[in-house]
Amino acid sequence: MVVISLKKNNLSNFKKLNSKRSDFNSMNLDFFDTYNAANVLKKMFYRKYVRILKKEDKLIGYIWEKPLLKSLYKIQSLYLDKDNITKENILRLIGNKNKDYILYYKGEAYILDALNDIGFNFRNKTLILSIDLKDRFNESREGISYKSVTLGKDEDLRCKIQNKIFNNKNRIPLTIDDIYYDELQKYYYNEGAIFIQLNNKIIGYGQIIIDNKKPYIVNFGILDEYKGKGFGRIFLHHLLNLIIDEGFSVSLIKVDKENIKAVNLYKSTGFKEIEENYILETRCILEDS
Repeated sequence: MVVISLKKNNLSNFKKLNSKRSDFNSMNLDFFDTYNAANVLKKMFYRKYVRILKKEDKLIGYIWEKPLLKSLYKIQSLYLDKDNITKENILRLIGNKNKDYILYYKGEAYILDALNDIGFNFRNKTLILSIDLKDRFNESREGISYKSVTLGKDEDLRCKIQNKIFNNKNRIPLTIDDIYYDELQKYYYNEGAIFIQLNNKIIGYGQIIIDNKKPYIVNFGILDEYKGKGFGRIFLHHLLNLIIDEGFSVSLIKVDKENIKAVNLYKSTGFKEIEENYILETRCILEDS
């Protein structure tokens, strides 16, 4: 059993594995949809993040990852022949990584249950909600102001604020390198990285990204000591107004299904649920092995 890289000379054999991706998980992405549209340099980059599992002379599985941040990866597609779905084989595909990382995988409940049984031991459900944007929202409140992130200046501040807002035992703290990496991504929208301030004191952070020509609100939150006072709703209205000002008629947002307060806020604002994803985090599998 060996893991091999994706090269030009094994692309045709890899296509056969890629064509089976939906048999394993219908949410697996098609590698060649992305690969065939890329230039030569990008094709080299995409091949770098594909690893193939070979048993004797037969290809039995693969993983295609996408780096999101320095310590955050997304599995775009994962496949194993049904007789070879084992913790050991998945670990072989994941490869050597520092323990301080998170690797996400989105899929249907039945396949994630199977992966959970063999060692993927953190799971949550993420909702994707959408809102039709028509009229501007009221966002006025005395003492509230907004500050855009200044590139090359505010990265450390943003890192600290996000870590305070999203602090929990299942989340690896961001580093400043993660922030710099985020700023380099194609989806990054410079005018959409926003601090909310109360009397010039930062009380929260929120971000608009543009992914596949669609605006998403991400990394949205208020510091604990300021929650429950209506600041989240005001801030959400402000970000939606910015999206309207950019000419978009729809916005999307992702939220943990268990975060009932946030879900209620978004739905009361007009967001409607359009998709439910199951997410696995594989950081713990290394710690258990």
